[in-house]
Amino acid sequence: RRYIATQEGWVDCQAPALQSLDHLFPRGLPKNATGAVGLSRLELLRWQATVLDSVQWSQENDYSALLKKILDLKPAKVLPDLQGLTSPLRDYQQRGLEWLVFLQENSLGGLLCDDMGLGKTHQVMALMLYLKKHLDEKKPFLVVCPTTVLSHWQQKLSMYIEALKQIHFSLSVFDETQQIKNPETLAFRAAQEIRANLRIGLTGTPIENNLADLRALLDLVVPGYLGSEAEFKNQYVDPIQEEQNENRRQELRRLIAPFILRRLKKTVLLELPEKIEDLRLCRLSDDQIKLYRDAIACRSGDLLLALNQVQTPVPYIHIFALLNLLKQICDHPVLPAGKPENYEQFESGKWELFKELLLESLGSGQKVVVYSQYLGMIRIIEQYLETLKIGYAVLTGQSRERGAIVSRFSDDPDCRVFVGSLKAGGVGIDLVAASVVIHYDRWWNAAREDQATDRVHRIGQNRGVQVFKLVTEGTLEEKIAAIISRKKKLADSILQEDDPGQLKTFTREELIDLLSFASS
Repeated sequence: RRYIATQEGWVDCQAPALQSLDHLFPRGLPKNATGAVGLSRLELLRWQATVLDSVQWSQENDYSALLKKILDLKPAKVLPDLQGLTSPLRDYQQRGLEWLVFLQENSLGGLLCDDMGLGKTHQVMALMLYLKKHLDEKKPFLVVCPTTVLSHWQQKLSMYIEALKQIHFSLSVFDETQQIKNPETLAFRAAQEIRANLRIGLTGTPIENNLADLRALLDLVVPGYLGSEAEFKNQYVDPIQEEQNENRRQELRRLIAPFILRRLKKTVLLELPEKIEDLRLCRLSDDQIKLYRDAIACRSGDLLLALNQVQTPVPYIHIFALLNLLKQICDHPVLPAGKPENYEQFESGKWELFKELLLESLGSGQKVVVYSQYLGMIRIIEQYLETLKIGYAVLTGQSRERGAIVSRFSDDPDCRVFVGSLKAGGVGIDLVAASVVIHYDRWWNAAREDQATDRVHRIGQNRGVQVFKLVTEGTLEEKIAAIISRKKKLADSILQEDDPGQLKTFTREELIDLLSFASS
């Protein structure tokens, strides 16, 4: 029966909240021999996600007080003062520590997703100190970092995973965990093999492209909580991303709330100086126009034909190759030929704009951080700075001694410019000596750009930060800027990498629009 009568009125058995309950407990609510419902901690939190009103307690006792703590995501007892931290925890960091201890007490896991620069590492260090000094934890801790923090960790992990599987860790921390979000990779499967009482992921970007990112990261720290990939897609991904279903979006927010702690700098660091973002437009030079039109004429026709035939597989690799070529042309006409040493022989509208912004910033006494995704463009910038005898530091994936490079930029007053690739220079470093950031070319997603910007706009910054993003008018760069803005809104409502796989997050219609725009 759809409707059941009770003393307080009728119950609609097909109400959205009950449908959600049926999804969360597909085999029904677990009952013991007396008919009472027994829930594990995970099931209790999953159930709370479907309850819109506060829980009513029939009696107050120690047990109900403990349950209240669990439902409020708080540790059972007030935490002691920590002796040993070289810098005290801010209020929001203390709250983060309490949440981490709550997860540890209840044998759960979670994702600490604070904005870049809010001290995720500091909060985890406080947890380690608490476990060692106040719980006398004897088991070891494990911290897994990407190659930009510790060299070649993926290869090391893949070779030594059999040995690591034999160790039972007290705590396993996955720093920059979005880097291993793909369940099909060896790194992700190796991370799943690690045994730990508490598994914590650290990331400022839990959703880079779509909701599948979120499920993968949570599956690493709270295995099985969001169900299988197919179940999650049917229940949340399709309704939210395709149908804009607000009920499912709110349900998912409640469901993941216990296991994700995310704070934004603008809400917790009121003393942090202002960040001003400025989109600066430029135009193609005559040299660039010819190259751009030739690339479109030679390659876009067949790709658009394939995209318009629904039964034909999307040629992602070829689309990526064309878009990548067009982006290089927008940067500087010498990049496609791989001859950055000839940069002065050709004109680039974006290069002229960049030089203007750089010299103006340096002239006002500020240090500048510049990001580009192309090594050739970084080399051009190096040559230009050498010509002007301006001190600089460069950090790419090929660089060694990362710490020394960053220290030189931070401590040497004559080192005025930091030039880096987003992958190498956009995570795991502190660049607060600068107060100007220039994104020479746009990444496929705003999340990675924001991560890189937050190397400058973070704790320790005492000047306002100016962020310039350079976009070439009348090219695909304008359309890319619009698309990544939409994808950023998806991440914000629930709380993207520059390779062919990233294009799979674009719909067929978006790709047609992108290529059509590029050829106009």
